[in-house]
Amino acid sequence: MEFTGRALEEEIGAGWMDGVHPEDRSRLAEASNAALEARRPLSSEYRLRRHDGQYRWIRDNVAPYFLDDGILGGFFGSATDVSDQVEREAVLREAQTLQEGLIADLNHRVKNTLATVQSIAVQTFQRVQDCEMPLQMFQGRLNALSRTQDLLTRRRWRGTTLQEVVESAVSPFVDSHRSAVEIGGPDVLLTPKQTMALSFALHELCNNAARHGALSSSGGRVIVHWETRETEDGTTLLLSWREQGGPPVAPPDRKGFGVRMIERGLRHEFSATSEIEFAPDGLVCTIRATLGS
Repeated sequence: MEFTGRALEEEIGAGWMDGVHPEDRSRLAEASNAALEARRPLSSEYRLRRHDGQYRWIRDNVAPYFLDDGILGGFFGSATDVSDQVEREAVLREAQTLQEGLIADLNHRVKNTLATVQSIAVQTFQRVQDCEMPLQMFQGRLNALSRTQDLLTRRRWRGTTLQEVVESAVSPFVDSHRSAVEIGGPDVLLTPKQTMALSFALHELCNNAARHGALSSSGGRVIVHWETRETEDGTTLLLSWREQGGPPVAPPDRKGFGVRMIERGLRHEFSATSEIEFAPDGLVCTIRATLGS
């Protein structure tokens, strides 16, 4: 035969297995025997020695046929040299493994850096009077950053879904009464940059709700819904955060750090606008962003 350089007589019967790579023979023989016993086609990949002595990956698709008396008459099928494709796939797998290792290492280094920053903050705040609440808020923001890093790492920094971002943001605040938060909306994919910006905004809303709003009382509820609309500029996201059943709300005398972070972070990192209404029956925040065409 032209590929193997062996005579046809050498390839007939069990002789064809002599050209198969020793590491593949047992697996191939087992699969071939099972296919013959079941009288079904067989698709397999194995290394076959070429006429120049080099082993090449072969994709074999064969179907046995039997004579009237049930004796095996031979095979129909094709054998294709797929070595180049197999090598490309191996290179891609190796690159993917390397990428996953680099991302894991980066995430580990970021976590260590955040832990160092947190330690420095604790030591610094301890020297300030009435520091407990500011320290808790600072640690909460660091923890929000850490959770977002974990979320993006699980997704290999290819982005997330809006559902994941919302659930991750509210989870530390509603562990004991998850029914207090209602979440819903269509599937929306976010880039890593959008994920970061929205995670911080939602954390500030959650923190405010837990300290002063709906999540500070047993009967309070938060409703987080979103929808998308197609416009000339692309897909527009409309997200609504609405609080109900909490203490009465009054507009603050001035904008706090959390409100400024929501407005500036969403505007600069998400190209989004936000409107916060301190309605008497509960705070309402509406976020509008163009996701792209």
